[in-house]
Amino acid sequence: MTKVGSTKKTRIIAFTSGKGGVGKTSLSVNLAIALSRMGSKVCLFDADMGMANVNIILGITPAYTLEHLFTNEKTIQDIVFPGPAGLDIIPGASGFSKCVDLDETQQERLVEALEFIEPKYDYLIIDTGAGISPAVLHFVAAAQMAAVVITPEPTSLTDAFSLLKVLHRRGYKRKPQVIVNMVQSASKADKIYRRFDSAVKKYIGVDTEFLGSVWMDESIRSSITLQRPVAMLPESDPSCKRFYRLADRLDKAFNSGGVPKVSFSHYWKKIAERSNARRVKKAVEAETKETNLNEFQSKGSTEPLTSAPEDSWVDLRVKMNQFLENDNTTPEQVVTLLSSCIVTYGDRLGGAATDLLHGLLQVIKPAELDEDNKALIAQDLKRLVSAPSNIQDLKEIPSEEPVLDAKKHRYDEREFGCQSVLVEKIRQSSGQISLDHLLESIKYTSLVEPTGS
Repeated sequence: MTKVGSTKKTRIIAFTSGKGGVGKTSLSVNLAIALSRMGSKVCLFDADMGMANVNIILGITPAYTLEHLFTNEKTIQDIVFPGPAGLDIIPGASGFSKCVDLDETQQERLVEALEFIEPKYDYLIIDTGAGISPAVLHFVAAAQMAAVVITPEPTSLTDAFSLLKVLHRRGYKRKPQVIVNMVQSASKADKIYRRFDSAVKKYIGVDTEFLGSVWMDESIRSSITLQRPVAMLPESDPSCKRFYRLADRLDKAFNSGGVPKVSFSHYWKKIAERSNARRVKKAVEAETKETNLNEFQSKGSTEPLTSAPEDSWVDLRVKMNQFLENDNTTPEQVVTLLSSCIVTYGDRLGGAATDLLHGLLQVIKPAELDEDNKALIAQDLKRLVSAPSNIQDLKEIPSEEPVLDAKKHRYDEREFGCQSVLVEKIRQSSGQISLDHLLESIKYTSLVEPTGS
């Protein structure tokens, strides 16, 4: 392994996953120990702010955590504690998930701590939380390399797919590495990766790389219970060898020159600057509103000013048009926005939903549809047609102007006599009897009296 020299930047890799329970933390801990035993100076950063458990896997109880840094009780030097094989650990704060929403002072302390820590190590291994929370996405974006951990479990694959989809939509440009964990063999790992990579390429348009795999091993499972990672076993042990092979592949990936040498602390500094700028902007806007309100009330008005709904509607439309006309706006972002609006407001659309559906059907070009989408649309339309108020029911409802059969509805003098006589008799009626009775009496008369008499 090539040890990182003082002239090279720290190698920063974030281990993440779409869901929990895929062995991400165990993998991070064992890989960090393997790298440390191979001669690199390694720091393991437990960035799972929701359920920090690196220390639990190691069987160590830290005296302080990141929470003590944010509360200004301890410095980063006080928090870092030594782990096995010369590994240093920054313990996460369980239940303290506001890492991205820190106030100005807390963000400054985090940036200062990272600027102090980063240059001291060859490798900074970040064990993020699972899922797509803002904290997870920011830690992944701040690292030079993202390693997504998947397992053969279908939910692991679909959730990892969703994670990469969200990262891509937010502008993540680097090539994610993929590690297949808890797999039975190398051939199975290769098959699972290829299936995952194919779906990511086809539906997201993102290329991934296979970093390696860790096989299903009872020793690894037992090591978690015993709180003694397998990477601490002799290097000749089969369970331990897998992590050394993974460490070698990680080293080669960085040596290939394809990994950008970005600064972890610099990223968080930018986040802090943006966050502070938003706070200043909000404060200025609030102060301006209060000034305007005071001026308005000083002129004798008793009611505060409110923005007209029509003004808000116009502003929204302007922003929407700017978003749609922006060259950086992707079709996926537009679809996500529209879908979110429909899901949120759908129950209140009422009859307008039909107009919306009709408009969408007019936009669709049949020639551009693949067979799967044609079948999906046909299935939806079939569901509408087969609903309780179906088309057959509608056929039974008479139209406003029924079409009469000329032969069936032709006037027959044999029933009511001459039409002129019938009209005259209706005029002479008292209007006190029903029309049915009147017609019956006329009909009876026409039967007993000759026509035209």
